[in-house]
Amino acid sequence: DFRTPLTGILGRAQLLLRRAEREAEVVPQRIDDLRSLVDDGKRMQRLTEGLLEVSRLDHGFSGEPVLTDLRALVLDTISGGAHRDRAISVEGEASAFVDPERFRQVVQNLVDNAVKFTPGHRPISVELAATDEGARLSVVDSGVGLAQDEVDAIFDRFQRGSAARSGLMGGMGVGLYLCRRIVEEHGGTIRAERRPEGGSRFIVD
Repeated sequence: DFRTPLTGILGRAQLLLRRAEREAEVVPQRIDDLRSLVDDGKRMQRLTEGLLEVSRLDHGFSGEPVLTDLRALVLDTISGGAHRDRAISVEGEASAFVDPERFRQVVQNLVDNAVKFTPGHRPISVELAATDEGARLSVVDSGVGLAQDEVDAIFDRFQRGSAARSGLMGGMGVGLYLCRRIVEEHGGTIRAERRPEGGSRFIVD
């Protein structure tokens, strides 16, 4: 019920944006407004897909893991997302047997989370490394960070951090829950750490 009308709204917004970008006399502010509309529409679409994914995962994992270049997947995810204009560094290389589209959700949700809680142009990075067990992916931000009692609970269904609960940020609290479920279905683990210098580090092994 949510997905069908939202797809139509987003498609129309994308069409209007393409038309505006081709018209030289269009006021730049209008193009910026349309881009914001498209990005917000994509975010709503991801939230809707997240709720559907929760239901799917509750009925079992249906992914097909293949050897995947994680650096290429991360770069493609960032460049095609709503945060393509945000400076996000990608360091290191690693490969792992994952379902590419499912694992893309993990990367997208972790990056979305980092951007949401990192104001301005503070650094955000995705770090990759090969390990004896396969690979490690870390998303590091310099935002508001997590309270100590949130480090484990933040991965529970519909759980949101204190900054989100205060009304400063939106969201339904399913993104990190989905990350945990998808990672666990791949036989991996995910955890969060508070950084002494500020911000958070989310680690997928």
